[in-house]
Amino acid sequence: NNIWTIIYKIVIDPVNPETLYVATSSGIYKTTNSDETIPNNVSWSNILSGCVYDLEMRPNNNQTLYTTCVTAPCSNSWDGCTSGCSPWLLKYSQDGGNTWNDLSGQPSSTGAGYTTIEVTDANSNLIYYLIGGFSGYTSSLHMYDFSSTVWTVLKNNLKVVGVSGRGNGFGVSQTNGTDVVVSDDIRYKRYFGGTWYNATSTNAFHVDIEDIVFHPTNSNEVWMATHRGLSRSTDNGVSWTDMSDGLGVATIITIALSSYGIMYGEKIYNFLKSYLRIFDFKHGAAERH
Repeated sequence: NNIWTIIYKIVIDPVNPETLYVATSSGIYKTTNSDETIPNNVSWSNILSGCVYDLEMRPNNNQTLYTTCVTAPCSNSWDGCTSGCSPWLLKYSQDGGNTWNDLSGQPSSTGAGYTTIEVTDANSNLIYYLIGGFSGYTSSLHMYDFSSTVWTVLKNNLKVVGVSGRGNGFGVSQTNGTDVVVSDDIRYKRYFGGTWYNATSTNAFHVDIEDIVFHPTNSNEVWMATHRGLSRSTDNGVSWTDMSDGLGVATIITIALSSYGIMYGEKIYNFLKSYLRIFDFKHGAAERH
């Protein structure tokens, strides 16, 4: 759109990989010919206006999209999106982004600085919704079940410390669909088997937690992006191992999972540059792009 537009999320259609959805500070853009060899021949259409912070595709349904957005960007925010703009809306589309509707009964986001969402391969009917903010704002985590059309409050009075670097702040299990790890104050909280647990581990991670991702197939494995690097847990978030060797002095902003490996965005403060790295699960190596 312009040089100041911020790209927050890119979603690839798994059925038609030449179709991309891009969530930005000026709306959602879609292309169906991203495989063009000449960049100028790639055609884009703006399918939703406003500032879009997060975007997800429903598992096993490439026509259903979910997004969190501010439809009227505010003037007191440097990106026209976060840091005090509200109300935030959780919207969905069932036709590949041609039409959008507000999700019924969604909790109030008045005063929120951002909202983020997660879906799970284990149960495509569930969507998790984190309402967060800055400067002492009390965050809350909610779950919506499309099969029963019921909202559930999972946790109030959270203090999500990270997400200042445009992360997501929490993660949901991709193998059972119910376990959650979420940033909270100087540590995090774990939701397993219907019960909340406070973190007991203080090693191998920074207090500013930007993103949390569960391994797509290993049920006990969780990855955490913080302002000190990348950490991995193999016991459902009870203890963590630092995985930042070779990254330099870096802040990890976001993580994306796949069956092959884990991709994450890295910000090097001393060079003021951003990179994309791919961690190979099979060989335990990181590769920068």
